[in-house]
Amino acid sequence: MARHDLREVAPGPMRPAPLSPPVRRRPPRPRGVRSCVLPAGGQGGASTLRLTRRGRLVLTTLSALAALALVGVLGLLAQAAFDAPAGGSAGSTATTTITVEPGETMWGIATQLTPNADPRATVDEIARLNDLSRAGDLRVGQRLVVPVQAR
Repeated sequence: MARHDLREVAPGPMRPAPLSPPVRRRPPRPRGVRSCVLPAGGQGGASTLRLTRRGRLVLTTLSALAALALVGVLGLLAQAAFDAPAGGSAGSTATTTITVEPGETMWGIATQLTPNADPRATVDEIARLNDLSRAGDLRVGQRLVVPVQAR
């Protein structure tokens, strides 16, 4: 009879059975220059732009600030348009020109022009019409633009 040679083998370390199938790894991409040429389909693959949460927040904030600035500028323009006098100078009244005589004052001229009214308003109007800063700026022979009293 043939005798079989059997040898005893010492037990070795046991490897546990894998829990999941082995992962196939993709070959590494070359680190060189990327191609700018689109594939024949016309659109690039998965190269879409994605905004992060922070990016959306920044974009929303900047948009809101731009909208507020636009509303503010439009509000200022509208206010300026409503504040502007319609048809020229404010309170556009009829005017005439007089020549200052010796001894005349702004108060005296105002009381002659509007005898039944408060002369202070007329003095202010004469100063505004002639770009005078003080009543003492009158000189003999000076021509003044004065408001005409409505009759």
